[in-house]
Amino acid sequence: MQVMARQGERWDTICYRIYKRATQDDVMTLREANRDLVKAGATFEFSGGEKLNVPMINLVQASTDVGVAPWQR
Repeated sequence: MQVMARQGERWDTICYRIYKRATQDDVMTLREANRDLVKAGATFEFSGGEKLNVPMINLVQASTDVGVAPWQR
C-alpha cells in the first residue's frame, strides 16, 4: 500500500495515521520500507506529496486479564 505524506507530517505521525499507533518498531519498519527517502535525506518533517510504501504489519491487540483484586481473594 502507498500513502502520500502530508505537509508537516513526521514518521511517527504517519504511523499513527495508518496503524493507529506509533511504536518505535512501527516507525523503524516504515523507514525500512522507504529506504530511498531515508537515503535521500528526508528531513524530520515531510514537505508533503512524498509517496511512502506502507508495509502491512500484524496489529496485535493487548489483552488485559481483569480478575479479582488481591485484597478481594
